[in-house]
Order: sequence, then structure tokens, then C-alpha cells
Amino acid sequence: MLTLKLTNRAFGFAHQAAFNPITVPCIALCFTLVDFGLSLWSAGTPPIPKKVPEFSEKNYAQSYLGHLGMIERHWSLVQPEVVEDLRRDMFSKLCSIAGIEALVEPTTATLYVSDEMRCHIQNELEAYTRRRNDIH
Repeated sequence: MLTLKLTNRAFGFAHQAAFNPITVPCIALCFTLVDFGLSLWSAGTPPIPKKVPEFSEKNYAQSYLGHLGMIERHWSLVQPEVVEDLRRDMFSKLCSIAGIEALVEPTTATLYVSDEMRCHIQNELEAYTRRRNDIH
């Protein structure tokens, strides 16, 4: 069993304002993950590990975009304030499940990234962009 130790020094805890309310793209991603899980069991039997399809943008972008569009068009636009409150409640509930206290006021924390790490991140993003451009 995997156990995560969450502390008030973790990025997610220190930067709760960035995650609260839970974003519409995050909810769409969760729905897409459910689609993926259901597809693995579509035959009614446990999936064979070596035959599990990759959860990737290529395989699930259409599903994700469908969920995203549905949430944005038919859910978020109906009563935006109510839906935002619901997404805040979701965040609080998830914090409770995780055993951490949802902060009412955002905290301040400094995230330091070394020049070396910044360069590494930049190189990774450039490589990703090249790969994406080669696919499209």
C-alpha cells in the first residue's frame, strides 16, 4: 500500500490558492481517467497488464476535450457562482480525505528553482514542443 506523508511544506499545501477551487480542466482530466479505467474493464474481466493501452494525449485527447467542453458549456455557464462554490467544496472534501486542513487564507511560500533546473525545464519544454510539432 502506498502511503503519502503530506505536510504543510508540500507545494500543494503551500500553494492551495492555485488548486482551490478545483479547476474545470482538472475535473475533465478526472472524468477522462474514469473513461480510461472503464475501457480497461469493458470486456468484463480484469485487464491483461501487457495489453493495457497507454494513457496518453494521443489516445485520450478527444475524450478529455469532450468532457472539458461539456463541463464548460453545460455546467459552468448555467450558474457560475454555484458551480465555483461546488468546486471549492470539492477541494475542501479532498483535503479532508487526504488528512490535511484546507486553508481559508492563502499562505506565502517561496519556490526556488536553481538556474540549472530552470535550464533543464526549458530544454524539456523545447523538446516537448518539437515532438508535438512533429506529430501535428
